[in-house]
Amino acid sequence: MLGRTGAIAVALITMGVITRYLGRDGYGDYTTIIAFLQIIWIFTDFGLQMISIQSISEKGADESEVLSNLLSLRIFLSIVSLGLTFLVTFLTPYPRIIKVGIIFASLSFFLNSISVILYSVYQKYLLMGKLALADTLSKIIILAFTAIFAWLNHGLLWIVLAMNLGTVFLFIFIFYYANRKIKIKYRVNYRIWKKIIGKTLPLAITISLNLLYFKGDIVILSFYRSASEVGLYGAPYRVLEVLINFIYLFLGLLMPQITFYYSSKNFDALKKVMQFGYDILVVFSFPIILGTLLIGPQLMKFIAGNEFAVSGDVLKILIFATVAIFFASLFGYLIVSANKQKETIKFYFVNAVISLTAYFIFIPKYGFWAAAVITLISETFILATSFYIAKRIFVFKADLTLARKAALASLIMSLALYFIRTAPVLLSLALAVAVYFSALYILGGFSKETIFKIFNLKKERT
Repeated sequence: MLGRTGAIAVALITMGVITRYLGRDGYGDYTTIIAFLQIIWIFTDFGLQMISIQSISEKGADESEVLSNLLSLRIFLSIVSLGLTFLVTFLTPYPRIIKVGIIFASLSFFLNSISVILYSVYQKYLLMGKLALADTLSKIIILAFTAIFAWLNHGLLWIVLAMNLGTVFLFIFIFYYANRKIKIKYRVNYRIWKKIIGKTLPLAITISLNLLYFKGDIVILSFYRSASEVGLYGAPYRVLEVLINFIYLFLGLLMPQITFYYSSKNFDALKKVMQFGYDILVVFSFPIILGTLLIGPQLMKFIAGNEFAVSGDVLKILIFATVAIFFASLFGYLIVSANKQKETIKFYFVNAVISLTAYFIFIPKYGFWAAAVITLISETFILATSFYIAKRIFVFKADLTLARKAALASLIMSLALYFIRTAPVLLSLALAVAVYFSALYILGGFSKETIFKIFNLKKERT
């Protein structure tokens, strides 16, 4: 998590370089390129990332055979998506620079689609230090080349090239160390492919529906509103994505344990893992929400530049959607571990239909404000339904002791932040973090033993 924090810092600095160099319009084009590709590459995901963690964590699993077939299937799907990208891109009404940018950025999406399957190796064996190192180094490479290309005034397409260079490094690093742990070969075992597809099909449908409404707002916004408005919405949306990826990395550590304990019917241990995940999410969610409400505009000005001050008000809405995604993901991992993905399809379908309809109705008139509010409503709906399904699988009644202490510590932090809100953003954030964790420690929210437990998690797993 410390390594991921460093990667987040580098990613936000890179975002600041891009927004300041490209401005609202240019960053709007950049955001459109990424969002469009994320929609097109829905087919590639197919739920394989979650299933890969589950599959190699089951008792008696042939890790090498299962992972090799998962990777081979992902490569096949990625090639199909690559062809689909080229076809659809030239049918869009986008200007030439966006179309070329989409083609350029496809390489990054292709390599990332393969790399995420290999994350399961690091997650199962709790080797996240190496993964965090690779992620941080790749983002430093992206930052370095982004800064160089911006300084040379090479334009948008070279910024996309910088992203590709970092992705190539990440893929090589991830593959090398994963292959040392589990031997990876190209395997096409149709029996295993059939079994994988049987597991992933319900998950693939839910993920596809999820991404349609999660990224559909930006693509629809790009059709009806200016590139400048897309840029203003894309900036806080990028912050949202960075925070979500941070939490996904942590939850990925819990997935093998959730799968192992559920399949072993060790429900006492499962309850402890779920409570641990819930507590960590609570500890991070309260200060993130209150901090954003107090200094959202200052934060966006600091990250993206003065042109993006209004994005801070958008971030105040999206931050609630972000926290909803945090907790929905925890319950979602339990649902996948129990192979109950099919039960989520109807809810994701309803959510996608209503959200996309609302986007088309309200975005043309209200722009990114409508996109932000609809995103919040849709993510809250998914949280509620995920909790409902998870509760039917495993009755988990969270202990709210730490939640109450985290809420009180967050209020203390907010009071301190209110009086220093005009100070430089970095100073405000540093003091807010110090006050929050000091207050939480004094209130008994965590102890030295808790810290040792987190860093000793690998040794405790049996």
